Amino acid sequence: MKIPIKLPKRDSRTAKTPSRITNETVAEHRERILAEGRRFKYPMQYARHRLVRNAIIIGVAVAALLLGLLWFQLYIAKSSGNVLYRFTRVLPVPVASVEGDLVRYSDFLLYYRSSMGVLNDKQPVDESTEDGARIVAYQRNEAMQLAVADRYVADIAKERDINVSDEQIDTVVEDQRGELSENAYYVVVQDRLHWDRAEYRAVTRKALLKQDVAFAIDETARDTKGQVEAKLREEVSLEQIANDLGDRVQFSDSGFVNKNNSDGGLARAAERLEKGAVSGVVRTSTGDGYYYVQHVDSNDNQIRYAYVKVPLTQLTKQLDELYASDKVEHFIDIQQPEAVNQQ
Repeated sequence: MKIPIKLPKRDSRTAKTPSRITNETVAEHRERILAEGRRFKYPMQYARHRLVRNAIIIGVAVAALLLGLLWFQLYIAKSSGNVLYRFTRVLPVPVASVEGDLVRYSDFLLYYRSSMGVLNDKQPVDESTEDGARIVAYQRNEAMQLAVADRYVADIAKERDINVSDEQIDTVVEDQRGELSENAYYVVVQDRLHWDRAEYRAVTRKALLKQDVAFAIDETARDTKGQVEAKLREEVSLEQIANDLGDRVQFSDSGFVNKNNSDGGLARAAERLEKGAVSGVVRTSTGDGYYYVQHVDSNDNQIRYAYVKVPLTQLTKQLDELYASDKVEHFIDIQQPEAVNQQ
């Protein structure tokens, strides 16, 4: 009985491979070898493309999730934590607009975090209580008004080419720090106002710019200033000037105060005068008007002075008009303190 013998099948690829490589078959041989390699190359290419596509999809999804979370924290929860504050300082996230110009969220938080920090140092504010909610609403409203005013002032300053130099800021710092070293002064600022050096200088720059703009745009105050100076040349007393000009000026007598009194520099201006003399125009560090100071009396440690003030009102009027004409838009809910009390 014959047992059938099964011979192994020859691989078709092997069968087709030329047994000898000659000049005539070298091209065919090379193509067959390359074809074998493509079996391993293309599947890896397809896998890599899928990995890249999936990575892009996941990255977009994560970015959308983070942006959604950020939007919720800023515009719904109105969070003011350190991480969110630092983020808004890097990216110009808006919190409001003034005549179409965006107000940065970081400018709003700059004021709000400072005011709440000062209050919490004295006594922690519990927003869940009626009093706490009222305090938070008030501070948010104040911070928003300051940020909106800064944006509006910056636009006017740009139009009128008004700038504040670093030297002006240095002068303010040197005047306020007194005998403290510069580093010690900024430590005090951090402790009391919760602003670091850069933040404090930024706030000072905004305040000085606001003062310069307020003086530049207030033609009514300049006209009144001229009338006061004309009467002073006629040797009319400050009190009589106040009576003549009515509500266009303000008159006050300080009584005896310390010579280093915190009044924007009025006590120091009076101290430089002879008794009974009246100064020329004085611009105080508060930057709220033109002052004319008279040295009334003094002793070794104290001084008494009177003054007539020509207040600046135009900038406040223009800001009020912006709100009244709905040219200010808030992107977060700023609840009025009165509304909180009614709840």
